[in-house]
Amino acid sequence: MQVWRAALYLSEGGYITQPSLKSKVVDSVEAAIKLGLYVIIDWHVHLDRDPRMYQQYAIEFFGEMARYYGSYPNVLYEICNEPNGRAKAAGRMSSFLHRGNLSEKYSETN
Repeated sequence: MQVWRAALYLSEGGYITQPSLKSKVVDSVEAAIKLGLYVIIDWHVHLDRDPRMYQQYAIEFFGEMARYYGSYPNVLYEICNEPNGRAKAAGRMSSFLHRGNLSEKYSETN
């Protein structure tokens, strides 16, 4: 194994109702770093359909993750896994991506 995905669901019993699940992602990322694996921090939009629904949560979450792990070239950020529905419309994902401007703030490599 060379890559590990640390998926964090938002709804369906996920992060939005149980913020303590973030610790599972952190534990996963720390373990992957120790093992020398690539790790993908996955903001898993599934039944939510539109990633902008929890955009402020995403900005805060990825801001924190980027501050902790921005210097690790093997930590990658998947800011919206499974965008679907109206979220795929032109420009909507782009505005979601650029609002936080996180990669430019905290990381040169991720």
